[in-house]
Amino acid sequence: MLGPSLLVGMALPMASVIGTVIGTAGASQAGAGLASGVLSAAFQVGAALGLAGTATLFAADLRFGYLGAAAFEVLALGNAVIGFRPAMVNPSSAK
Repeated sequence: MLGPSLLVGMALPMASVIGTVIGTAGASQAGAGLASGVLSAAFQVGAALGLAGTATLFAADLRFGYLGAAAFEVLALGNAVIGFRPAMVNPSSAK
């Protein structure tokens, strides 16, 4: 139980910070609030779906629940380490 908990403790904050930086990096100053709100809503919906999936696996069998939770965390940690590479946009060429 300690191992998955430590993995969650490491992966979730890193994925959250990277997602926020990437999600709001291309937003203009006027659209920063909208981008932040959409990003926050998407994060909450994703967390709810992940929790529902994990709870379903736990309800089916305890072993599948632990394996599913570990798989989700490995994916989140991989996303945090590798991250998404935002496209470089030249502001003067954007219309």
